[in-house]
Amino acid sequence: MNKLTVVTYLHQNESRFERCVIGMNRQTFSDLEWLILTHKPIEVEITCLHRVVILPEHIFLKSDVLNFILPQITSPYIAYNDSDDKSFPTRFEQQVAFMEANPHIDICSGMFVVNETENTWPLNERHEMIAAYLLINSPMANPSVMLKNKPKFWGQVVKYNSQYVRAQDYGFWLSCLKHNLNFYNLQTPLISYFVSDNPKADDTQEDFAIQIRKDIHRYAQLSIPDNLQQEFNNFCKLRYMDKTELNELFIFLNKQKYKRPFKQARSAFAWHLKLYLNTHSLIQDQYLNNWVEKFEKKSWFEKLIG
Repeated sequence: MNKLTVVTYLHQNESRFERCVIGMNRQTFSDLEWLILTHKPIEVEITCLHRVVILPEHIFLKSDVLNFILPQITSPYIAYNDSDDKSFPTRFEQQVAFMEANPHIDICSGMFVVNETENTWPLNERHEMIAAYLLINSPMANPSVMLKNKPKFWGQVVKYNSQYVRAQDYGFWLSCLKHNLNFYNLQTPLISYFVSDNPKADDTQEDFAIQIRKDIHRYAQLSIPDNLQQEFNNFCKLRYMDKTELNELFIFLNKQKYKRPFKQARSAFAWHLKLYLNTHSLIQDQYLNNWVEKFEKKSWFEKLIG
């Protein structure tokens, strides 16, 4: 049995699979098997140990694909590699070495660069800040994640929600927190992450995110100024999570050990919004500036949990 199983879902419209193949063929860690999950046979030269798994026709959402394959994996570690992302040569060697040296860590990801540039995307390193920053965005780089395997656990006890078409990992990380699992982010880039110049919008998901942010502000008794409404809506689209799960996250993070990170996360959310306003030449408006400062200082999570 190999020490590591790498999972890639190759959907039928993928046009950049060669990036993924290049990264996998160059890995310095050899004790792995690469599972490529797809709906049709592939014709590409792969030099690392791999296996193509032909999926049943009814399994096509990424969340369902992962829930299908994860319970079948028996190797000590499981890693993700998206079909358009290129892992750097020492990625799996670094992650396995770290996981074995730190057996208390259950989930490990790392930073990434965007496309082929040197623009590194930073991530919080330690568990407490990772947990708190679920409030703002995904605190883990899902395409660079490695999981410590647990029998009959991944995809069964902790599994992905098919409701979130392009944000499966948000609720997944919250479920991991509820099961007292520990996170860590390596402070080194592990993958070259592909970002399209013309990303496709999912209106359903975007409307869902907008409603979540409005609910937060309703709980906090903060009104959204009319002349900020569209900008606020656009900002909201950065964050997806079911309202009930978001409420549970607030309560969870209000535990004593998370209070300080949670306050820092709230301030960071206000900072992100202020940056957005500044980018759109709206921060000069004193009324809007005051509104953001009010948001930053208000203890609205206390109102939320009563």
